[in-house]
Amino acid sequence: HGNEEQIALLQAKEVENTQKEAVIEQLKAENHEMLKKINAINIARCKAHPNLRRLYDKRTLCEPFTETMWAKFLENFESIYPAFESKLRKDFPTMPETLLRICTLSVMGVKAERIATILDLQSSTVSSHKQIIKKRYFAAERKAPLEDFLLKYVV
Repeated sequence: HGNEEQIALLQAKEVENTQKEAVIEQLKAENHEMLKKINAINIARCKAHPNLRRLYDKRTLCEPFTETMWAKFLENFESIYPAFESKLRKDFPTMPETLLRICTLSVMGVKAERIATILDLQSSTVSSHKQIIKKRYFAAERKAPLEDFLLKYVV
């Protein structure tokens, strides 16, 4: 008789846990959507920023960034994404600089071709680096864009 009560209790706990897991998944999805909205606002701010908007304009020629240009870019970037790069470096201290820069430009919605020009790489190299970042640093196999994985560093 005692075993039946224990089994019933365990089954009730299992149902409760399943319900809690569903709530957690729903909250994660809502959080992700909220971060996407925040980042959309940040991207709009970047597109309006006098020193960043040229990164989005197809009519504006872009050239590879020197280290001085990158430092100036970072100052402007950090005015919109204050802790992004430091959080990324904290979580991934061994991430190479090129991959960090790809993350930085990707989170602000800069297209792969433009990233390639800025970092003096081939577009295909940028695409493969994005896959490496997702796989190595976010243990991700799914097809979601890199930007989705970077959202947690936006706020």
